Amino acid sequence: TNLYLKKIKIGDGAVVGVHSVVFPGVEIGEGAVVGAYSFVPRDTKIPPNTVWAGVPAKQILPKPGK
Repeated sequence: TNLYLKKIKIGDGAVVGVHSVVFPGVEIGEGAVVGAYSFVPRDTKIPPNTVWAGVPAKQILPKPGK
């Protein structure tokens, strides 16, 4: 079994929905949204001002109003 440790970066104004799982090495850009009950795999880079959701999480649209 391997132990994988890495920091998670969450940008200003970003939102992570309830019961979401964010693994090590993930970077969530400024103003990005991760939907509720989403699973963000390790080392995923989420660009600023985008909306991601699902299992595994994927970009579903640019952030509304941008």
